[in-house]
Amino acid sequence: MSTRAEATRGATTLARWRHKLATRASALVAIWLAAICLGFAWFVDFDTRPGLPAEARSQWPADTQLALDADEHTLILFLHPHCPCSVASLEQLAALRSAAPAARFYVVASGAGAANLQDSNIEFAGSIPGVHMWLDSSGEETARFGCHTSGDVLIFDPQGRLEFSGGITAGRGDRGPNLACESALSALRNQGSPFVSAPVFGCPVRDADGR
Repeated sequence: MSTRAEATRGATTLARWRHKLATRASALVAIWLAAICLGFAWFVDFDTRPGLPAEARSQWPADTQLALDADEHTLILFLHPHCPCSVASLEQLAALRSAAPAARFYVVASGAGAANLQDSNIEFAGSIPGVHMWLDSSGEETARFGCHTSGDVLIFDPQGRLEFSGGITAGRGDRGPNLACESALSALRNQGSPFVSAPVFGCPVRDADGR
C-alpha cells in the first residue's frame, strides 16, 4: 500500500509540475507575442507618423538669398544631412527633376552637418543633375521658409505664389511613386490646384541645439 501511495503522490507531483511548467510557458509565449505586437505597432506608427508641417509664407520671402525663377516654377527641398528617411525623398526629387527639367530645383541642407560636403545625403543631392545645393549651417534660410522636417518641399510659381507644401514620399523612407509626388509634379507643370499640401515624413530638419 505504501508503495502504491508513494507512486500516486509522485504522479500527482509530476502532474502539478507539468501544469506549472505549461502555465509558465504559455505566459512567456503570451509576453513574447505581446512584445512583437507592440514592436510592430510602434514601427507602423513611426513609419506613418508625419513630422511637423512647414509654416511657409504664401508668397516667396523677399529677404531670402535664394533666387526665384522668373519664368518657371521653383522647388526647394529642405534636408537634414543625417536623416536616413530623406534618401527616399532625394530619390523622388531626382524623379521630379527628370520629369520637370525646366523648373529650378534647390536642396537646402540645414544643421551643423550641412558643412560636411562628404555627407552621404549631401553627396546624393549634389549628384542630381540641375539641382542647386545651398548649405544652411546656421539654419537661417530654413527658418525663413518656416520648415521643420527633413524632406519638406515647397514649390512656388514664377510670381512667387506658394503652390505646394509637404513631403514627396508616402511614409518615412518609403520609395516609389505616390500621390504627394504626383501633386508636386502637377504643380511644377502648372496643372494642379492653386495650392496643395501633403504630410511630410522625416526627422527634424534642425539639430536639437537649434542649429
